[in-house]
Amino acid sequence: MDPEQFRMDAMFDRMDAVGKGVLGLTIQCAQCHDHKFDPLTQKEYYRIFAFLNNDHEANVTVYTAEEQKKRADVLGKIVKSKTR
Repeated sequence: MDPEQFRMDAMFDRMDAVGKGVLGLTIQCAQCHDHKFDPLTQKEYYRIFAFLNNDHEANVTVYTAEEQKKRADVLGKIVKSKTR
């Protein structure tokens, strides 16, 4: 699967979750078109989409025991060089 397609699918899932969980609405129709009585227009849908798409999600780094030791050694050298 193309990574960008995977990311876009995740964004549409996120929009569905925001619509249902935060707004209390089903908003999937607005992804493709407007409905006369829907509370969210297609333009508003993609405004929210753009806002969420510009978010930089945190990536949690998990180190192995060996990587933790290497990291501690490097950080120790940095601290030591700053105290000279």
